[in-house]
Amino acid sequence: ELPTLLDTLESCSLQAAFFLREEELLPGAEALRELYSRGYALGILLTDGEDPLDQARRCADLYARLLRVRVRLVCAHGLTLTPEQRDGLEQAGFVLWQPTYDPYVPDITSGKLNTAMRKALRAAPEQSSLRLQADGVTQEALPLLYSYLAAQNFVVEPVNEWTAPY
Repeated sequence: ELPTLLDTLESCSLQAAFFLREEELLPGAEALRELYSRGYALGILLTDGEDPLDQARRCADLYARLLRVRVRLVCAHGLTLTPEQRDGLEQAGFVLWQPTYDPYVPDITSGKLNTAMRKALRAAPEQSSLRLQADGVTQEALPLLYSYLAAQNFVVEPVNEWTAPY
């Protein structure tokens, strides 16, 4: 399913970042290599609300061992981080990415996803971002999303252009 999703992204000239949970990194090593080799940004999906900095460090170490790259992009979607936790991540060199919109609801279809994305983007401020899941629903919705973005003169920026260099 992942190669097909990546092919769809590439055929639409869309950029994406993939955030993986700690427990997905080792079993998903081959998928990580494919994502990285195709030029997609990789990130860490934080799930530990108690010590997200420790989790970010562990995941960064796993990425370093698996791909020989430093991953500093983290997402805490679904977690509420304290100001101290945010500061700790920043001081350790991590960049916290938070999606502007998450159009997913339970049992969503590609048609409903497209409607939700269009509605969200209609009044979106500049530099807004969508959180999409790497699944079949998103894959079906991508061509229509791309058409909408092109018709509205949106520009899709790669994630690595959203963050300052080291």
